Amino acid sequence: MKNITIALPALMLSAAPLLAETNYMSGALSYDRWSIEDFSISETSGAVGYEGTNGKLTYGVDLDITRLSVDGNSLTLTHGAITAGYAFTQNFTVLGSYSRTGFSEGPSDVFETYLVGGEYRLNDYTFGLSASRFSFFGNDTDFVQGFAEYSNGEYMAYASVARSFEVDENVYLLGFERETDRYEASLDYMHIEGFDSVSLSGKYNIRPNMRILAGVNWFDFGPGDITQYELGAGYMVAQDTWFDVGIGRLDFGPDAINQVSLSLTFETGKRRLRTTERSFDPFDLYDGMPLLF
Repeated sequence: MKNITIALPALMLSAAPLLAETNYMSGALSYDRWSIEDFSISETSGAVGYEGTNGKLTYGVDLDITRLSVDGNSLTLTHGAITAGYAFTQNFTVLGSYSRTGFSEGPSDVFETYLVGGEYRLNDYTFGLSASRFSFFGNDTDFVQGFAEYSNGEYMAYASVARSFEVDENVYLLGFERETDRYEASLDYMHIEGFDSVSLSGKYNIRPNMRILAGVNWFDFGPGDITQYELGAGYMVAQDTWFDVGIGRLDFGPDAINQVSLSLTFETGKRRLRTTERSFDPFDLYDGMPLLF
């Protein structure tokens, strides 16, 4: 999946004290270009994310704007989300969120998701349960989802199951992360009937301000599959702010698409509301697919 990190870190850092205690800030500016023979697609995107806490109230906002260009034609996709949670006790929080995704052409409310849920934290463990409604062109799909997560700073693992009643299917999500001062590694798996995806990525700091990156993503659609390879290097231009350059390749059958990417990213802290972080949104499928936003 694409990292949501800060586009204007200096501005957000200066504004953070006005927003009570800051749990998490992130944002990014990125450019990707895919090409095969004389055909190419370019994608330019910017994103910001924030979560803060004021007393028992935790709130967050995310905004992602992506512009796709193909042979002189362009399409803009805007995705925004707001989240709020209230801690009834030190361990138990109820929460809700709303997200909306619109295109520059067609209905502005192409995708909408409403979610309510609760989570219980016990030391390094978090357990959550949520119900959500996903609206697409006036058609609604309801999900109920449960998850468990373990996180102790260096290690993180989670497991989640979402159930769709309209199509009578389950969505399974599993993940693991390992993070130290020297390196980061993550593995994520998603299964829906007729579709599987596996993502493996890593970052290694060869110096405190220089790193190398690598990743492999595999998408299985049943009758066919796509494998995406990525390799890059980065330089830390400021605290928690990295400029990365990468190359990649998408293999599908006998054909392949070449990829070049540039990104400026910033990320600090960790979201306190884990249910919205772990909840399945059909927009995740678009966000995680190669060449699809």
